[in-house]
Amino acid sequence: MSCQEINDQRKWDEFLSAAPCAPFWQSWAWGDIKSVGRPLRLVWTEADGRWSAAASFSRQSLPGRASYFYCPRGPYVPDPAKRLDLAIAILRAALARADQEKAIFLRFEPLFPMDKVFARLERPVQAVAPVQPKSTLVTDIARSDADILASAHSKTRYNIRLSEKKYLLFRSGPEASPADFRRLIAATGKRDGFHIHPLPYYEKLIRAGQNGFLRLFMVYDADQPAAGAINSFFGDTITYLHGASNYACRRSMAPYFLHWQIIRAGRTAGFKNYDWHGLDASKWPGVTRFKIGFGGRTVDYPGAFDIILRPRAYRLYQSARVWARRFRAWI
Repeated sequence: MSCQEINDQRKWDEFLSAAPCAPFWQSWAWGDIKSVGRPLRLVWTEADGRWSAAASFSRQSLPGRASYFYCPRGPYVPDPAKRLDLAIAILRAALARADQEKAIFLRFEPLFPMDKVFARLERPVQAVAPVQPKSTLVTDIARSDADILASAHSKTRYNIRLSEKKYLLFRSGPEASPADFRRLIAATGKRDGFHIHPLPYYEKLIRAGQNGFLRLFMVYDADQPAAGAINSFFGDTITYLHGASNYACRRSMAPYFLHWQIIRAGRTAGFKNYDWHGLDASKWPGVTRFKIGFGGRTVDYPGAFDIILRPRAYRLYQSARVWARRFRAWI
């Protein structure tokens, strides 16, 4: 039995995609998109060659040629009885590599509670603001239209049915316009005060979608782009990553039509879950109400944690972040 680095994409994705509500953040493609350089992908191999745990760590750059490792929604350990020991083994191996590369810290957002793991790592651990949402909603889409609608809020059912009468046009993949989505996301961020990524980031995701892992969807009201979304497709789960809408087309209920069509198409393709990727009633009240309206089960995660490798450099990093936030608030 041993922990080792892996370079077999097919086997990696087969192992991760077998998980219920498969964590796309740990997929091979997502690691390649998010990492500066090649991600560190570790697996625990049993004596008979079977994998029993895995985690992907992307390398992230900081000013001054500094860096840290980041593991979103990992490690993945399918056997609950082995989670403690295998999570420790994976993290120790990752920490050794991060230390070797002079990373300041290792940040990870686990799928399960890690308090007992922290006690055995013999490293300082700091809870930090999550990168990924701490709570999400997952809708079971392996059901009939009637059953999904029956579990939705009455206003959501009404808006879906209303949108179906508006002669909206649904486009996906190559038929959806990246330029239209870029304009929508910029306008949505400005209108609603959302943080949006620089536009080249969305272009990068759309280009990566050529392999089917990510896909752009658009809805048009006559000749106007009315709503758009970028979703991931991994294992049994579709995850809603980014979305935007046109306020001028609000009466057409295009966002309801958009997600309803994605859900139906995903079910036909064999997907079982629709992960809405984030709930926060205080931070995003309108968006959260919209998502909850489709019904589903809430999933809560433990949060985000930094395992500190270089305490002095980490303190400087934290201070720099505080001053950067103050400066952005001042301007």
